[in-house]
Amino acid sequence: CDPDKNFDLKFKIDPPGAVEAENVEASHHFLPPCLMRIETVKSGGGKSLLALYCTPTKPGHSRLIGTTVTCPNDDGTMPGGFGPMAKMASIVPTFFMHIFGTAFINQDGVFLHHQEQNMAEQYRLRGEDWHKSCYLPTKVDKMNVAFRRWMDKHGAKSEDVGSRVPYEPEAPPLPPRMSDEELFDVYNSHTKNCTACSAASKNLAKARITFYIASAALAIAGAAVWAVAASSSPYSAASAFYKKCTFGSVLWIFSALSAFIGTVAANLREKLHYFPYSHQDNN
Repeated sequence: CDPDKNFDLKFKIDPPGAVEAENVEASHHFLPPCLMRIETVKSGGGKSLLALYCTPTKPGHSRLIGTTVTCPNDDGTMPGGFGPMAKMASIVPTFFMHIFGTAFINQDGVFLHHQEQNMAEQYRLRGEDWHKSCYLPTKVDKMNVAFRRWMDKHGAKSEDVGSRVPYEPEAPPLPPRMSDEELFDVYNSHTKNCTACSAASKNLAKARITFYIASAALAIAGAAVWAVAASSSPYSAASAFYKKCTFGSVLWIFSALSAFIGTVAANLREKLHYFPYSHQDNN
């Protein structure tokens, strides 16, 4: 691999469908300095493409811009993978797709952050850079090795982490290891700077309060109707009694529905602020 040029890693999935039922071949393409393209060929002839443009902003931090493209199968149907997500994107609000993206990014972000910190610790304790501290024996590791070799040639030498880095040598040292609260802080890393998500956060907060208030009001109204029915004269018509009871029950049903909608709004808003991810709990 010539580290001055684009480089690719292509591999067949053996047996086909070992990762996903439709996947038969995958390729990773790196276009220096920051573009990574992952293409998966489907058994029906379609393809899914994940393009990631990752720009380092300061030690320990990068700005990620990503998109997906899905090409239909030979028979015109959409393959799995990103295909259903592409259909979903046309009918759901933008902020909902951003929440879905956060769930995807946070899975990798945890590994990347702690691996960076682990490698820096290895250098500080033993003076070992990635050549000695990392064991990369498998075929799928070739892309990591190719990228590291490219970084060895074009990156700046860092006395803090012991390897080449994609920022100036005079940049500040790598910040301390982050807590989960910092790693999964979606508001400061995305929401406050995103027009769709910041507006959604405000609207969801209003919706949460509105539906909770409506739920309480409907519950009180339902209780009042039942109280009136219970205090009715025993000589009143039975049909009137049952109508009041039915109306009270309907009010309680709408109260429960309003509370449910308010809870959904609260949970969605929470995802726009803090979205933890635990790999050991991902079944």
